[in-house]
Amino acid sequence: MKEDKFNWSNFLKYFITEDKFLQNPLLDTDDFIKFCAERGVKTREEELEFFEKEGLLYPVARINVPIEEDERLRFRKNGKEFWRPAGFALQEGEELVEKYVVKRYVYQNFREGYKENLLKLLEKGDLFHPSEKAFQKWESFKSERLENGNEEVQSFYSSFQIYALEQIKIYSHLKFPFRSYKISLNEAQLQEDSISEAGVIPFKVNMDCDFNPRRGRNLTDDEYNKCLETRIDFFKNDINWEVQKRYLSERSKDLDDLLRFFLLVQSVYIPYMKSGSRTIQLLNIEDKDWQELKSRFDCKFR
Repeated sequence: MKEDKFNWSNFLKYFITEDKFLQNPLLDTDDFIKFCAERGVKTREEELEFFEKEGLLYPVARINVPIEEDERLRFRKNGKEFWRPAGFALQEGEELVEKYVVKRYVYQNFREGYKENLLKLLEKGDLFHPSEKAFQKWESFKSERLENGNEEVQSFYSSFQIYALEQIKIYSHLKFPFRSYKISLNEAQLQEDSISEAGVIPFKVNMDCDFNPRRGRNLTDDEYNKCLETRIDFFKNDINWEVQKRYLSERSKDLDDLLRFFLLVQSVYIPYMKSGSRTIQLLNIEDKDWQELKSRFDCKFR
């Protein structure tokens, strides 16, 4: 029986509509990398991109950044040039130089004041969970440089994803569990060129072993060969990326469930976590609004 795919679009609509992000805003990629590094989990864009490509760790939300056009006036006064929005008339002593249009990206954020914009982008399909679309190389997120940058796509992670990232990093790196084995990597080939840059080393390798299963045991030749094959297969699995990825894919489902639970309860419980001296410290919200959120709190997503 085919497992139903989780509807992230409905979840994000509920997450935004119910202000679940105000007490613990989602972090853009750079801030997420910095947040993790400060807590001992080092990563970088190449590694996060690889984990997304493999379907192991996605940003909570991605936004195709809208572009806005501003009409402006360039004018001269006392020998110097200035500009102002076209809606403002020239004042005495000002000489019009030109009217022109400037394009700029309207960058978004998961903080107070962005709610309506986020919901409109979600409705248009420009705010989405990356798992709901085909993988896109991150280098394509940069486009024409406008007045305020060239990033036309924003990605946002939750601070809670540091745990999932740490788990994935642990199980996606090359490991050598026992010193009694000599593993030959002469013919090892990386499956992806980008993997080595990201610091992830999933190999498919030929393996040699100097372990003697007969040591201290009375084994027939067939038993010896079977034992040796079993041991070698164990190590092949341990450093074979496809095997590791299957395990991580199953694990990531549990981690996603945990992440969604944290995202739903954070609007009420984060203020308690951050507070001291028996005081509640609220972020981006008035006390009365938070009290209302708390009074109708329901952690069940429908």
